[in-house]
Amino acid sequence: MNALALAFGAFLALPAAAQDRSQEAREASARGDTAAAISIMREHLAAHPDDAAAKKDLARYYIWTGAYIEADALLSPMADADAEAKSLLAYNAAWAGRIDRALALNADGLTRDAGDFQANYTQAIALRQTARAYTAWPHVETVERAKPGSRDATDLRTGTRQRTASEISLSWGLSDDSDDIRADRVGLSAAIDVAQDWRLLADWSTGSYRAPIGGGYQPVSGGTRIDEDQLWLGAAYTPAQDTVITAMAGRSRTDLESHTLGLLRIDQRVNDDWRFSLGADRDRLGISPRSVSLGLMRDRYLAQVRYTPDLHWTADALFSRQDISDGNARSEVQLAVRRAVLRSPRAWLDIGGEVQWLSYDEAPGTGYYAPDNYRRFALTASAYLPVNQDAGFSLRAGAGLQRDETFSGWESANDLGVDFTSRFADDWQVQISAGYSNRAQAAGVYDARSFGVRLRKQF
Repeated sequence: MNALALAFGAFLALPAAAQDRSQEAREASARGDTAAAISIMREHLAAHPDDAAAKKDLARYYIWTGAYIEADALLSPMADADAEAKSLLAYNAAWAGRIDRALALNADGLTRDAGDFQANYTQAIALRQTARAYTAWPHVETVERAKPGSRDATDLRTGTRQRTASEISLSWGLSDDSDDIRADRVGLSAAIDVAQDWRLLADWSTGSYRAPIGGGYQPVSGGTRIDEDQLWLGAAYTPAQDTVITAMAGRSRTDLESHTLGLLRIDQRVNDDWRFSLGADRDRLGISPRSVSLGLMRDRYLAQVRYTPDLHWTADALFSRQDISDGNARSEVQLAVRRAVLRSPRAWLDIGGEVQWLSYDEAPGTGYYAPDNYRRFALTASAYLPVNQDAGFSLRAGAGLQRDETFSGWESANDLGVDFTSRFADDWQVQISAGYSNRAQAAGVYDARSFGVRLRKQF
């Protein structure tokens, strides 16, 4: 009778045992199948909602896939009473770009043990996202001493080097549109660290603008083409952890004349929620062969603000004013907001919207589109589709409507773009970009296409 009771009890226990799938999830994670690990661990927690160890492991899987919102929701209720959960919450905040929160949460761990592996890993991830990214290196070295030769230590060094290394880039871009305005440019740029807070900048490019005779955009000097070369030299200085000041001077030359160029900009991260950029620059009005051949220059004043109140939302605002050498002036406002709706091992997706207003004082007919009251609004989507750890596709799309004072009604205004980025041989990266738009461009309201390639070497 006792044997029968024990057997019956074991039978009743089978469903509960079958539901305890935490070890199966951990084994899937060890195989590198993070998607399966997440799915299995979620099923396990549905049956065992009080399993704190499983919650922390699931949070780790979420962090590895960029699902920072989900990880935060799991860890935040546990952090006050569980030191490991608090450490993971700091780690999650660091990867999510919430630098202040990460440093604050991580402070206790570093104070208790200055050589702690996890605390130093988190500190390095957070600090390498600041303007003084080099301050992450002492923590990278502590991680390497704690676990020499480990994959974690190697990945941390590689990622930190990518944010602190000098670099040189070679680029080529091409654009054309339904008015047969065609522009292409080849460029070579460099950013060289010369001291902890100083980086020297150089940029050279050469390009051409083409338009057929009779369309109103051809060069005033005759023919269908005009060439332009530019050279910029300058420096970026980081006077504080969250501040970058950039200054550059340059020269633009065509066969007809040459002009001096200049740029001054400050980029400031105020806190986790706010950052802004203020700048002024002088450049050629490189819109069409006509605008270039007329030697038109523009002085631009720009303010950009980003607001990220939490892990869900990002809002951007841009305000600019341009004074053009033909006596005209341009004012523009752009506002955009987006929400993170998906973070998984297979895809990231943001959905949002944007509005734009653009106005010129007059329409002088000197080779560019100059509406008095241009308005546009659109629904937007952006996605990232990883191929592997070192490569992936970025997709962006916008569907909306546009109108200026000459339109009889609202007309479509759509965009589509794709970038493929791949890192190879540790220090090399290639980016291939393509785009299409049927909304207002610099010269008019028309279809436009673009294509570009950028090759970057870090050292």
